[in-house]
Amino acid sequence: MSSPSTKGLVFRFWNLPDSQKREIMFKLKLITQEDLALSDEELYDRGLRLAAKQGLLLALAREVDGLQQQG
Repeated sequence: MSSPSTKGLVFRFWNLPDSQKREIMFKLKLITQEDLALSDEELYDRGLRLAAKQGLLLALAREVDGLQQQG
């Protein structure tokens, strides 16, 4: 997760409110209810790494873009 476009995505993701970050992570099945016991940093780091591993960064970017356009 180190290309410029990925760095931009991660930055935009982290700037979302926590509720929107969780919404995206649940929608893409990158976190579970049990994961909510983790700290926010661990939770979203795990979800972002899983998105990269599963080839879901484009889907994540679309979700982030959609929420940013609404707000």
